[in-house]
Amino acid sequence: LDQTKELGLSSSNRSLAVFVTLLHAALVGGGTLQNDHARRHHKIEGWVGWGLCLARTALFLWFSANVSSLQQTVGARLNKFLKHFHAVGSLYFLSFPGIYCLTQLFAPYLRHPVLHIGLALAQTLASFWLSDLILSRGEYYEVSTLSGSFLPGTGGGSLSPKRE
Repeated sequence: LDQTKELGLSSSNRSLAVFVTLLHAALVGGGTLQNDHARRHHKIEGWVGWGLCLARTALFLWFSANVSSLQQTVGARLNKFLKHFHAVGSLYFLSFPGIYCLTQLFAPYLRHPVLHIGLALAQTLASFWLSDLILSRGEYYEVSTLSGSFLPGTGGGSLSPKRE
């Protein structure tokens, strides 16, 4: 219990994790039970896909609310990073609902390949964008301890504030 407080895991975060796990299990289980449907072209068609869209949209709203509350408590330098982080997170969380809605315009037999390729592209883009955001010498580098030196006597390191 002390470790969860140290990690910043509140009871609402744990409740959300349990809810998402149960929702995912229900959607996958329900989709599996519907597996022999004659007009089905892939496993996330119909109410399963719309349920996943709803879940990802809810996770996006939760993510946005937490980033917004964090933006109100930090300084301007970290706030600039958080704006970029929010954009990457938005791409990640909203890619499935957006692409799923877009695939409804295609013929049923084309929906799965379009969804699969679109999600692979969007999630790859979000991964590269996030890695560039965190690993490059940009806003995150400036506000984190990565820009400090770990050598003794330099005033850097993970616990020392950066001198300006």
